[in-house]
Amino acid sequence: MKSQPILKLILGIGLITCLFSACTVYIPQPAMIPLMENKNQLKLSGSISMLPAVSATACYSPLKHISVLAYGLEAPDQIRYFQGALGYFWKPSNYTFEIYGGYGSGGGSMSRNATPGNLSGNYDTYFLQFNAGQTISTTKFYEYGISIKSGILKSQITDYGYYEMNDLDPVISNNSYLMFEPAAFVRFGKGKLRTGLQLNGATFLSLSSDQRQLPYRPLTLALSINYKLN
Repeated sequence: MKSQPILKLILGIGLITCLFSACTVYIPQPAMIPLMENKNQLKLSGSISMLPAVSATACYSPLKHISVLAYGLEAPDQIRYFQGALGYFWKPSNYTFEIYGGYGSGGGSMSRNATPGNLSGNYDTYFLQFNAGQTISTTKFYEYGISIKSGILKSQITDYGYYEMNDLDPVISNNSYLMFEPAAFVRFGKGKLRTGLQLNGATFLSLSSDQRQLPYRPLTLALSINYKLN
């Protein structure tokens, strides 16, 4: 079959295009991993990530060991996401630990290049997140940490001939997925203003065998500017 190499080439180009463009409905969320340390501490972060996408995070500690976090992201093809979370942090040694519980809401769309048809989706997330890492001390120029975020994502997908190409009317489906998003970061600097790199991943498991997989990107890398005010 002489057409098979050509078909594989076309599929490969399509996958690469999707990887570096907005060919998706959901992307991993590079929200700041704050690693709060004190009462009345405020941490702010703005980032640019692969897609491209822009995002911002604010985290504040109004009480000892308690913090609140707000985050938002905007990207092409109407990809957007916002979340809020309430957290508990403690620092038994040189390392800081945090647990957050939160809610997020967002959506996105994607379309075919070769044939008509598009897909759009809105979703809500309910999650728990565990953070751990080491903040900057007087002897170090960098700080680092990891995060594990998991929960449930509930989505409503509207298919205008993207998967169901023979249907003239939109096909609407309500789906639920197990969500798992690991992340790791490193930030550099000794003052209030620091730069950082953060790598986020994402994977989703369908809770029903008859529903389609949520279109998403498995990885994103973000460059961030971070500000800390005690």
